[in-house]
Amino acid sequence: MGAAVKTDVHISHPDGAARTLAFTQPLIRIGRVEALQGARNDIVLSGDGVSKEHAHLVVGDDGITVVDRSRNGTFVNGVLVRQPHRLQPGEAVEIDRYVLRCSAAPASPAPAPVRAGLEIELVPNDDLEFVPPEDELPRFDGSEQPFDPPHDDLLGDLPPDDPDDLPPANPVRRDEHPTPAQPPHPRDEPPRDPLAAAYHALAAEFGAAAWGDPPRAAAWSSALAAARRITAQHPSLAGDPVWPEWLAREVCGVGPLTALLDDTTVTAITVHGAGPIEVRRGEAHERAAARFSCPEALAATFARWTGERLEGDADVTCALPGGVSLTALGTRLAPAGPVLHLVRPRPALPLGASAAEPALPPAAVDLLTAAVRRGLGIIVFGDANAALTPLAAGIAAAIPDDRSVALVARTATWPTIRAVVLHGFHPHALRRALRLHVDWILLEEVHTDDAADLCAAARHPGGGLVCTLRARSAESALARLAAMVAAATDADPIAARASLAHCFDLLVDVRHTGGRSRVHAIAELRPGGRGELAELFTLKPDSQTLESTHVDCHALR
Repeated sequence: MGAAVKTDVHISHPDGAARTLAFTQPLIRIGRVEALQGARNDIVLSGDGVSKEHAHLVVGDDGITVVDRSRNGTFVNGVLVRQPHRLQPGEAVEIDRYVLRCSAAPASPAPAPVRAGLEIELVPNDDLEFVPPEDELPRFDGSEQPFDPPHDDLLGDLPPDDPDDLPPANPVRRDEHPTPAQPPHPRDEPPRDPLAAAYHALAAEFGAAAWGDPPRAAAWSSALAAARRITAQHPSLAGDPVWPEWLAREVCGVGPLTALLDDTTVTAITVHGAGPIEVRRGEAHERAAARFSCPEALAATFARWTGERLEGDADVTCALPGGVSLTALGTRLAPAGPVLHLVRPRPALPLGASAAEPALPPAAVDLLTAAVRRGLGIIVFGDANAALTPLAAGIAAAIPDDRSVALVARTATWPTIRAVVLHGFHPHALRRALRLHVDWILLEEVHTDDAADLCAAARHPGGGLVCTLRARSAESALARLAAMVAAATDADPIAARASLAHCFDLLVDVRHTGGRSRVHAIAELRPGGRGELAELFTLKPDSQTLESTHVDCHALR
């Protein structure tokens, strides 16, 4: 390498803390501990997913190269680095929950020693103490499993395996900082991260007076020009064309979410503050290459969509144009920044379709289809992990096109169906659905507010009802519904159970086993007395198939 190069490494922590370190040496070591055998780490990051010697930054005349030396993985813009990777402008290095952005420029000549004959050793600032010593940190149970990729050794043999470098068998997460009562960047305190500070200044220039307020509408050219002027004032952002465009997209629209929402293959998006954006395409998961500059920009996106502020205790579920469901959580629930979760609706798959879940044999499909055409009352129940909505939506898909439907929805995962959709968290939403005089009512997750109207909905003139309920057995499902009805109508629980027997006809038991949800039984609830349960289909343990019990369904006679 020719002239000395000054390398700036800007490190962002999930809680909003940030620091920029400057180096002049050609090799920058990154790891969890300071001292190594025969060497030392220049950047120390505390975290369960950080190895003792995690990665190297190799600085040359042609740029900066990141080399993974870990067992838990190093990522660049969400992509696992398996070989030495030359960093391009704007690319972010992700190690555990830390985000590093690097830039290099010719170093200024070192000042002459103050005293003749005294050698001065220039030591980079590697004191990166975001958290207390590890033995002082509280530990909490978590579910995230560290990524253990195959390692291609491209720089010679790694040091012998150290037990501390191996992913723990039961990994834990640490809460490095106490939960803040306010957003990470309060309105009266300037952000510490340069990119966040640039957004703060840009948003204020375009009319955002308070934390999380959306900037007023701006032309792309004027927003980009202002972003270039503001980023030029930050040494770590100046000269890189990525950052002005990044900021202008947040001021003019919804930042990195624009391209993701335009991509019809994306089925779900989860954003947590300025952290990586998690993307789902069907069952595949990935991380988006871009992210928000700061939690404030994410809060402004919510305000732009809904016209409301994303306060600290917010817990909001609503629908966006195009049927996209939005769930938003404030910073009291998510201290590192608000959470936005978006789900794109998918069409309901008909019963018996090859991709439908849970899968049903033809005889069970025929039974449920006949029940729909007869206008019966159907309860789909299951435990906390069972997927009830896909089956209920499949049953709804069997409703003839000439019948009207109302859906009382309480989650963001209901597929697209032909129905009037009512927000289920509105008080007495089921009563409002009855006032629409529709043929069929779909009730997701029966609520105590529904109890007084449940029997009327099951036997409303000219149609039927499909509802979902959390219960472990048919008896417990009926007992739970009977308790709700009895409490709402001041009736005796036995009388409430008898009323349900005259209102509902079929109960479908869905359980989550072997990594998937499947129907374990279909039973008929017969009127008379307390209501007798007759099993029509049951799952055979030996073959794991749903088979008929050859018992006739009285309601279809």
